[in-house]
Amino acid sequence: MLAHFQDRGGFKARGKARSDLTHVIGTLRKMNRLECVGETLSQALNQLATVADEWLLTLVNQDWSERYGTRFEQYRLPKSETEKHRLALTISDDGHHLLSALYDPLSPEWLRQLKAVEILRCAWIQ
Repeated sequence: MLAHFQDRGGFKARGKARSDLTHVIGTLRKMNRLECVGETLSQALNQLATVADEWLLTLVNQDWSERYGTRFEQYRLPKSETEKHRLALTISDDGHHLLSALYDPLSPEWLRQLKAVEILRCAWIQ
Protein backbone atom coordinates (compact mmCIF):
# COMPACT_ATOMS: atom_id res chain seq x y z
CA MET A 1 0.00 0.00 0.00
CA LEU A 2 2.84 2.39 0.83
CA ALA A 3 4.46 1.69 -2.54
CA HIS A 4 1.14 2.44 -4.24
CA PHE A 5 0.88 5.82 -2.50
CA GLN A 6 4.51 6.58 -3.27
CA ASP A 7 3.94 5.80 -6.97
CA ARG A 8 1.03 8.23 -7.01
CA GLY A 9 3.05 11.00 -5.39
CA GLY A 10 1.53 10.60 -1.95
CA PHE A 11 4.92 10.21 -0.29
CA LYS A 12 8.23 11.77 -1.09
CA ALA A 13 11.28 9.58 -1.22
CA ARG A 14 13.17 9.81 2.06
CA GLY A 15 10.59 12.29 3.29
CA LYS A 16 9.78 12.59 6.95
CA ALA A 17 6.67 10.54 7.68
CA ARG A 18 4.45 11.45 10.54
CA SER A 19 3.91 8.45 12.79
CA ASP A 20 1.17 9.80 15.06
CA LEU A 21 -2.33 10.25 13.76
CA THR A 22 -3.77 12.27 16.62
CA HIS A 23 -4.68 15.14 14.30
CA VAL A 24 -6.58 12.76 12.01
CA ILE A 25 -8.31 11.02 14.93
CA GLY A 26 -9.28 14.39 16.42
CA THR A 27 -10.81 15.55 13.15
CA LEU A 28 -12.73 12.29 12.75
CA ARG A 29 -14.00 12.56 16.33
CA LYS A 30 -15.35 16.06 15.67
CA MET A 31 -17.02 14.96 12.44
CA ASN A 32 -18.45 11.87 14.13
CA ARG A 33 -19.95 13.96 16.93
CA LEU A 34 -21.49 16.40 14.49
CA GLU A 35 -23.00 13.57 12.45
CA CYS A 36 -24.19 11.82 15.62
CA VAL A 37 -26.14 14.78 17.00
CA GLY A 38 -27.54 15.58 13.57
CA GLU A 39 -28.72 12.00 13.01
CA THR A 40 -30.12 11.77 16.54
CA LEU A 41 -32.22 14.89 16.05
CA SER A 42 -33.24 13.78 12.58
CA GLN A 43 -34.42 10.40 13.89
CA ALA A 44 -36.48 12.03 16.63
CA LEU A 45 -38.07 14.36 14.08
CA ASN A 46 -38.86 11.44 11.78
CA GLN A 47 -40.55 9.50 14.56
CA LEU A 48 -42.51 12.54 15.70
CA ALA A 49 -43.58 13.25 12.13
CA THR A 50 -44.95 9.73 11.92
CA VAL A 51 -47.01 9.85 15.12
CA ALA A 52 -47.69 13.56 15.73
CA ASP A 53 -47.21 15.44 12.48
CA GLU A 54 -49.63 18.27 13.26
CA TRP A 55 -47.98 18.91 16.63
CA LEU A 56 -44.55 18.89 15.01
CA LEU A 57 -45.55 21.29 12.24
CA THR A 58 -46.27 23.95 14.86
CA LEU A 59 -42.59 23.84 15.94
CA VAL A 60 -40.47 23.52 12.82
CA ASN A 61 -39.90 25.68 9.77
CA GLN A 62 -38.59 25.14 6.23
CA ASP A 63 -34.96 25.34 7.40
CA TRP A 64 -35.46 22.23 9.52
CA SER A 65 -36.67 20.26 6.53
CA GLU A 66 -33.59 21.25 4.56
CA ARG A 67 -31.24 20.49 7.48
CA TYR A 68 -32.73 17.20 8.66
CA GLY A 69 -34.50 15.91 5.53
CA THR A 70 -31.52 13.84 4.38
CA ARG A 71 -29.24 11.58 6.34
CA PHE A 72 -26.18 13.30 7.74
CA GLU A 73 -23.90 10.69 6.23
CA GLN A 74 -25.07 12.00 2.85
CA TYR A 75 -25.11 15.59 4.01
CA ARG A 76 -22.17 17.66 2.94
CA LEU A 77 -20.73 18.88 6.19
CA PRO A 78 -18.96 22.23 6.04
CA LYS A 79 -15.23 22.30 5.40
CA SER A 80 -14.23 25.25 7.57
CA GLU A 81 -14.08 25.00 11.35
CA THR A 82 -16.19 28.15 11.66
CA GLU A 83 -18.97 26.66 9.54
CA LYS A 84 -18.81 23.34 11.41
CA HIS A 85 -19.09 25.21 14.71
CA ARG A 86 -22.03 27.25 13.38
CA LEU A 87 -23.81 24.06 12.24
CA ALA A 88 -23.18 22.41 15.63
CA LEU A 89 -24.71 25.42 17.40
CA THR A 90 -27.71 25.39 15.07
CA ILE A 91 -28.31 21.67 15.66
CA SER A 92 -27.92 22.25 19.39
CA ASP A 93 -30.43 25.11 19.38
CA ASP A 94 -32.90 23.07 17.31
CA GLY A 95 -32.60 20.12 19.68
CA HIS A 96 -33.11 22.30 22.74
CA HIS A 97 -36.12 23.93 21.10
CA LEU A 98 -37.66 20.53 20.35
CA LEU A 99 -36.94 19.13 23.80
CA SER A 100 -38.37 22.24 25.47
CA ALA A 101 -41.56 21.82 23.48
CA LEU A 102 -41.73 18.10 24.23
CA TYR A 103 -41.32 18.63 27.97
CA ASP A 104 -43.76 21.52 28.10
CA PRO A 105 -46.64 20.57 30.44
CA LEU A 106 -49.12 21.34 27.64
CA SER A 107 -47.54 18.81 25.26
CA PRO A 108 -48.86 15.26 25.18
CA GLU A 109 -46.97 13.19 27.73
CA TRP A 110 -46.85 10.12 25.50
CA LEU A 111 -44.56 11.98 23.07
CA ARG A 112 -41.85 12.04 25.74
CA GLN A 113 -42.01 8.25 25.95
CA LEU A 114 -41.05 7.68 22.33
CA LYS A 115 -37.73 5.86 22.01
CA ALA A 116 -36.19 8.40 19.63
CA VAL A 117 -37.17 11.25 21.97
CA GLU A 118 -35.53 9.51 24.92
CA ILE A 119 -32.37 8.94 22.86
CA LEU A 120 -32.39 12.61 21.87
CA ARG A 121 -32.78 13.66 25.51
CA CYS A 122 -29.85 11.45 26.59
CA ALA A 123 -27.65 12.70 23.72
CA TRP A 124 -28.34 16.34 24.62
CA ILE A 125 -27.50 15.65 28.26
CA GLN A 126 -24.14 14.26 27.14
